[in-house]
Amino acid sequence: MTPCKRVLEFWILLMAFCASALVSCSNNDEEKISGGVSVDEGIATIENKTVAGVSQKGPFVSNTSVKLFGLNKDFIQDGTSYNGKVVSEAGDFSLQRVSLSAPYATLSINGYYRNEVTGKISNSPMELRAITDLSKRSSVNLNLLTHLEYDRVFALLDSEYTFAGAKKQSEREIFGAFFVGEQSTNFENLDIFKQSNQDAALLGISVLLQSSLSEGELTELMAHVSSDIESDGKWDDDTLKTLVADNAFALDLAKVRENIESWKFGDVPGFETYVEEFWRNVFGLPACGSASEGDTARVKNELSKHDGELFVCQDEKWKPYSGNGYVMSLEQYANLLLGQKGTGFDAWSYAEHGATIKSSLGDGYWNITSGGATTALSEETLKACGGVCADLNEPGKESVVVAAVLAETGGNASDWLGVCIEYTSDVDVVMMVRADSVSRNSPLETGAPSYTIPASSEKRVENIPWGLFSPTASLKDVVGLEMLLRKGGQSAVTFNITKLGAYGTCG
Repeated sequence: MTPCKRVLEFWILLMAFCASALVSCSNNDEEKISGGVSVDEGIATIENKTVAGVSQKGPFVSNTSVKLFGLNKDFIQDGTSYNGKVVSEAGDFSLQRVSLSAPYATLSINGYYRNEVTGKISNSPMELRAITDLSKRSSVNLNLLTHLEYDRVFALLDSEYTFAGAKKQSEREIFGAFFVGEQSTNFENLDIFKQSNQDAALLGISVLLQSSLSEGELTELMAHVSSDIESDGKWDDDTLKTLVADNAFALDLAKVRENIESWKFGDVPGFETYVEEFWRNVFGLPACGSASEGDTARVKNELSKHDGELFVCQDEKWKPYSGNGYVMSLEQYANLLLGQKGTGFDAWSYAEHGATIKSSLGDGYWNITSGGATTALSEETLKACGGVCADLNEPGKESVVVAAVLAETGGNASDWLGVCIEYTSDVDVVMMVRADSVSRNSPLETGAPSYTIPASSEKRVENIPWGLFSPTASLKDVVGLEMLLRKGGQSAVTFNITKLGAYGTCG
C-alpha cells in the first residue's frame, strides 16, 4: 500500500471516529437538557425559560415590576436583562422566555407591599433582591432573607467559594444571626404562607424587623444588618440588635396575626415563637417551658431599656412580672431571693415581731389614725387582738388609716416584687404606697399609688405585685404602706391584719 493510500485511510478512520464521538456527545447533551437548560463548554445555559415566584415582605402589590439580570460565569452582570411583574395580590410574579449564557442571575423588586404589623399597604416602596442558580430551578421567591444574604453571597464568591457553597454558608450564618440552632434552608424556597419551621422563621424575621418602623427606617435597618453580615457572616452590632429586640417585644403579636390572616392568602405559620425567641435571647433570658413554669429571671442586657426588669415564665412564655398579677409561690420567691440576704422585709406577725416590723429599709412600727388623731400601736394592743385591729364603731368616725411605717427616710423597695397581707375585713380596704416626698403627718395626696383589697370575713392572704398598684408606684423612696377603710354606710366595721410582708412571704 502506498503512503498516500495509508494517509487517506487514516483520515477516513479519524473522520468516522469523530462522527461517532459527536453522536455520543450529542446524546449526552440531550440527556442534560431539562426545562430550558443546556450545557455549553461545561457551563449550563438557560434557554427560553419561565422564571416565577412569590415576592413577599408582606406580599408586594399587583403590577409591581420585577427585574432579572444575567450574570456570567464570573458572577458579573453580562448586560442581559428581563422584565416581569407581580400578577396577583398574593405577590406572585413571572418572567417569560429567559435565555442566559450562564445559569446565574439576580432578581430585584421595588414597590409597595403589605405591612404585616399595620395590615395595610406600605406608605412608600422598598426593594428586595435575590441571587440564584437557574440551572436547578425555575421558581425563585423574593423575600427579606434573600435580600439579607445577597451581599454576603457575593463576598463569599470573591473568596473562591462555589456558588452552592456560598449560598449554603450565607444561609446558615444569617439564620444563626437571628436564632440559635435553627436549621437553615434555601431562602428562595421560603413562603410566609407555608408551614415549615423555616417559613415561620422568615415571617418572624419580617415582623420583628418591621415592628413599628416606617418603610424608610426599615430599609435603613436592613442596609445596616446586611452590611454588618457581609464581611464575616456575623451580626456584631449589639446596640442595633438590642433596639430590634426592644421594638419586637413591644409588638402585639395577636394583632399582627389578625392582620395577616385578614389578607386571606393562606394559613399563617407560627411566627410568634421566632419573634419571642429573638428578644428572649437578646434580653439574656433562659428558655421557658413547662419544666420552668413559675420561674423568674431578670433581663441582663445593659443596652436594653428593659435591663434589670423581672420576667416570669407563665404558660411557657416569658411575661413581664409587673402588672400581670402572677401569684408566685413562697418557694419560688425564696429561690429568687436566694443569696440576697436582707432583701425584702420579713412577714410581720404578732407572734414573730410584736410591734416592730423588720424591713430592709429599717425597723418599722405601726400607726393608726382615727378621727384626726394618730397613735403608735403598742405591743399590748397588738397582743390583745392577735394583730393590728381597727374598729369603726364610734358615731361620727367614718374612716380609719392603719400605717405600716417601714423607714424614717425613703428606701428602695423595688426588689420586694410587691407586698402580701393576711387579714380579715368587713369592707374593702385601699392599700396605698407612702413616699418620702409626702409627709407622714398629712393625708395621702389624691392619685397616690393604690390597690383595693377585697372584703373577707375569713382569714385571707393577698399577694399584690407592684405592677397592680395604680398609678404606677414610685419604689425609690418608700417610707411605708397605708391601709384606708371607710364605713360605707355600715354602723360598725372591723379590720384585722395578722401578717404583712414582701410579696410571697405571708404563707
